[in-house]
Parts: sequence; structure tokens; C-alpha cells
Amino acid sequence: MTALIEAESVKRYYSNASWLQRLLFLGGSEIQAVDGVTLRIEKGEIVGLVGESGCGKTTLGWLLAGLEQPTEGAVRFKGRSLGNIDAETRKKVQLLFQYPRESLNPRHNVRTILSYPIRKMGHTATADITARIHSLLEAVGLSARYADRYSFQLSGGELQRVALARTLALEPEFIVCDEPTSAVDMNVKVQILKLLSDISREKGISLLFISHDLSAVRFIADRICVMYLGKIVEQAPAQQLFDHPCHPYTMALLDAIADIDPNAIRKASLHGQPPSPMAPPAGCRFHPRCAYTEQVGTICWERGPALQPLSTDHLVRCFLYPEVSQDPDRKQ
Repeated sequence: MTALIEAESVKRYYSNASWLQRLLFLGGSEIQAVDGVTLRIEKGEIVGLVGESGCGKTTLGWLLAGLEQPTEGAVRFKGRSLGNIDAETRKKVQLLFQYPRESLNPRHNVRTILSYPIRKMGHTATADITARIHSLLEAVGLSARYADRYSFQLSGGELQRVALARTLALEPEFIVCDEPTSAVDMNVKVQILKLLSDISREKGISLLFISHDLSAVRFIADRICVMYLGKIVEQAPAQQLFDHPCHPYTMALLDAIADIDPNAIRKASLHGQPPSPMAPPAGCRFHPRCAYTEQVGTICWERGPALQPLSTDHLVRCFLYPEVSQDPDRKQ
């Protein structure tokens, strides 16, 4: 069965060479933002993507949205290369930005902002456009009177709703949501999460939900991918990942969630900072910060583990488990 959207062995490297190095053809180091990610997202599925800042989450999201082209590998939408699909099909893949105040033109009111994508969908009659605007605002929980307001007159939550309405105007089938709740308070966050979940279920829209907020991802996602230094290190259904985390990095992330018990003991705290994506460590990329390296042995810093299944739908990249073998594409 063909996935709605899929990435196959996708890599995205950026050159760090200065203008002088480029002029003299001296090359330079490369930032390995995304390094060999394979991911399938089915129709109507919500996939959460979590990890520390700089791990490559946003870059992967932009690759899946078609805003970046892979250095290697392929991104396909309904089995066709995302770089070669026609304009009409291209509208079906959209991105919901992190900061709507920066992505909405302050000189235009909401009516004008929503009119542009509506016209792109072939609606030309004024009455038709107005009806469509009111319908979109209602779908995101706003009344028709918001159509004549400007972005500086809206709260953070209202801005994100307008941004979502603009995205929905193009009738997408897949939306990359890049930290859509990071700039709002807790009450509004819950409202936005429920709105996204409801819209996905009702319209069959697939979502890639990128976030640092594990509680938000747990609330909305069907499946969660944990990313570290350009690679997915664990992937499982949301409830299973929280109940039975397998990768030491996932364990540490979950252990870092605030606990109301003042006597709670941290079992898997992270130490140190993530290595530079310009010079990732040999072997397993997490081994310099891993509490289990000595237990597993020298294989952790000699070889890179592959992402392999522990069960039908639970994948992990760690030599703690005998089922996991060396990554054949890992550069030593």
C-alpha cells in the first residue's frame, strides 16, 4: 500500500564553507542536518516528531513540505516525487508555521489574507469567496466578524487559527505543523491541539506535528518519532512509546518531564551537550551522552546501529537490543 507521503533514505547536508573557500574550490565542512531518514505517513495519520533543538526536526519537516530538496534520497507524495508533481497536486502539501504573526501580512485584513488562496482554488465570485471565508473561520472556531480584523488586533491563539484557516483554504491532504503551539499559553495550546486533531479526523488530513512539548505530542499524535542529531532513533505508537520507551535518549526525554512529586528520582538524565552536526561522533551518535555505553561495550563507539523493529510497530536504533544490527549506510 502506497503511503500518502514518504521519505526514503533522505539526507540534507549544508555546506559550511566561507565565500573564500567556495571561490577557491576548497570545499569546507558539511552540516548533516538530516542523515538517512526513512518515514511513511498514511492518510489521516498524525505523526509526532520530537527531539532537542538542532536535531533536524524542522529541516525534515521542510523536506516533507517540499520547501527543501534532499541532498540524497527521495520524498514522494502518493508515490510521485514531490519535486516533480504538478501545481494542483502541490497545493495538497502545506506547512503551518511556528510564528503566525510573522507569516501573516500586517497590511492586510483576514478577509484579504484568506481571499488569495481561495481564488487559487478557482473561486472568483465575491459572494462565493465571502461564504468560503466565513466557512473557514467557523471551521477554526472564529466568527465571521474576524474577517475585517488585522493581525495586530488578534491574540496569539487567534493568529494561529487564522493561519490554519489559510492553510485549509487550499484543501490540503498533508500539513507539516512546525511548533504551532510554542508561542501560546497553556489554555490556548489545548484549544489549538484539539482543533488540529478534530480537523485531521473529520477531513482525513495527515499531520506531521513537530514539537519540543512531549505532552502536546502525546495528546495529538498516533505515532511518535524521536530524532537525535539528524537520525530517527525510536519510532512507536504514542501510548507505547510513553509506556515502554526503549532508546536511552527517549528514556531521558521522558524522564525530564516535570513531575509534581518533589521526591521523584530522575533515572535517565542527560549529560553534556549534543555533538556538532558538522562533526558527529563515530559509531552511535548518542554514545557520548549514553548511560548504557559501558554496559553494551565498544560496539557503541565503533559502529552505527540501524533502525530496526523490536516488534511489529516499534523501531529502535540501539545496540542494547540483540535484534539491532549495524547501519549499512553509516559512515565511520
